[in-house]
Amino acid sequence: NSVHSGDYWYDDIAGGVKIVAYSRSGGNVDIPATIDGKSVLEIGTDAFYGKARLTGVNLPNSIRSLGMRSFYNCPNLNSVFLGNSLMTIGNGSFWGAQALTSIIVPSSVTNIGYAAFANCNALTKITILNSALVFDGQVFGTIPHLTIYGYAGSTADSYAYANTRPFISLPASYVDVYYSTHVQNVGWQSSKKNGEISGTVGQGLRLEGIKILVDNSETDVVIQYQTHIQNVGWQAMVSNGTLSGTTGLGLRLEGITIELDGGEWAKYDVYYHGHAQNRGWMGWAKNGESA
Repeated sequence: NSVHSGDYWYDDIAGGVKIVAYSRSGGNVDIPATIDGKSVLEIGTDAFYGKARLTGVNLPNSIRSLGMRSFYNCPNLNSVFLGNSLMTIGNGSFWGAQALTSIIVPSSVTNIGYAAFANCNALTKITILNSALVFDGQVFGTIPHLTIYGYAGSTADSYAYANTRPFISLPASYVDVYYSTHVQNVGWQSSKKNGEISGTVGQGLRLEGIKILVDNSETDVVIQYQTHIQNVGWQAMVSNGTLSGTTGLGLRLEGITIELDGGEWAKYDVYYHGHAQNRGWMGWAKNGESA
């Protein structure tokens, strides 16, 4: 029998739990990595089916698979972060997410199911980072203006060609990005990289400062960033591991822009998004846009 805990119903499975239902109406949802001390490993079939008020979802790195129709017919879903451990996106998982305009599928994903993104008619960009990703049939249905981004020679490239979809090649390799944040009552957190969450979610703790750097040992790229600070405004642009923000002053970091410089900056894009108080996860920004 399913167990009710907080906003979720779940089933026990080997190694953790599978969420089978969400009891609230929607908004921006940060799915927990654990429930009742057990790792959340899967989102089950129809778990968020028809949640018309769902606007954003953030998956923790514990989740490995999305069941069939897991987020089916959520028309106002406009922001999705898939985490870095997800392996399977089931049939019809995001069918009908009419507000979704872009999504990044991490390299951990090995399979996207039939009609997973069908009827997502505002979707114009999907970035696929696994060169051997398996597509189960018509993943995108008849989405009118979708461009697929991936590596040249990848299965995404072949799929786009076979289905007469526009395809844009990504650089042959990504540059690793490392970052650490200073959090109220916590201090500096351990370093994260490449899309991992730094900071806190659901704890009501201020983000106060950030340091960002890139591994530029094999490419001529510099990362630059500036933050908007409570009662201060926009600070000056800094780069490569320098603190932006404050520590010890009790001031909230309210916005950030990140951009690239250096001799090879034009070969790369930098994507980022933030979690805002009372708003949840914001949309993705890139290349100097404000988040």
